Parts: sequence; structure tokens; C-alpha cells
Amino acid sequence: MEENTATDAAAVVYEAIKRQRISKTGFIYVLSAPMFSYYGEHVYNVGYSKNLKQTMDDFIEIPERKYVYTKKVHSINDVEKAHSLLCPFQLFDDHEMFNAPLEVIIESINTCLQLHSSNIRDNIVVPKDMLIEF
Repeated sequence: MEENTATDAAAVVYEAIKRQRISKTGFIYVLSAPMFSYYGEHVYNVGYSKNLKQTMDDFIEIPERKYVYTKKVHSINDVEKAHSLLCPFQLFDDHEMFNAPLEVIIESINTCLQLHSSNIRDNIVVPKDMLIEF
């Protein structure tokens, strides 16, 4: 019988976390606050929450904060995909702050959700010469 290594244990934990993250239904939100304008005209926080009220309470130190957009999502992966589309507008190394018009942010979110629900991404074919092996 083979002994389990730390690497095997880490792989099991990683897969368990991955499954848990994929199955979390919650909300994607876009948060606005006047203090964000210090970083630019159209700066928003785009995040994920299972409980919108609790998240708003967690932002108590940000005065005059408000949700300008919320939408139910089936997984935190939907939010991560939206973040990747918004990457050109990302501020600093903060993965939740973006400097883009609200319409662009909402369109990016809806595009990700539409791709997720229609499984279009499953039909995308990447040419072999563009694949990178690790």
C-alpha cells in the first residue's frame, strides 16, 4: 500500500475547495461610492457575495456606498470570468476595483453569464499551434 504524500493531500484539498467554489450560488454586485472617484471618474467595486446585506454591512467604513447592479449567479467562477473580461480596466493589483463606465461593466457581466448559460465556450476550438503545454 502506498503512503499518501503531502502533495496528494494538497491535491485532494484543492479539488474539494474547487468543487465548493463552483457550486456556490450567490450574487455578483457592482458597488459605487463617491470616495472611489479619487481613483477615476468611473470606478466601481465588482464582487461576489452569498449575502448582499452582509456584504453591504462589511463595507460600513465606506460612506454613501450603494449597489448599482446585482445579479444572481450560480458560481463564483462567473464573477472571475467577468473580472477577466474587465482586466484592461483593473486598478492596481486589486481584483475587484475597475475604472470603466458602468455600461461596460454590466455588459461584461452579462456576456459572461450568457456564455455560461449557453455553453458557447464548450464549442470554442483553439488551434493546436496556439496551445501552450506546461
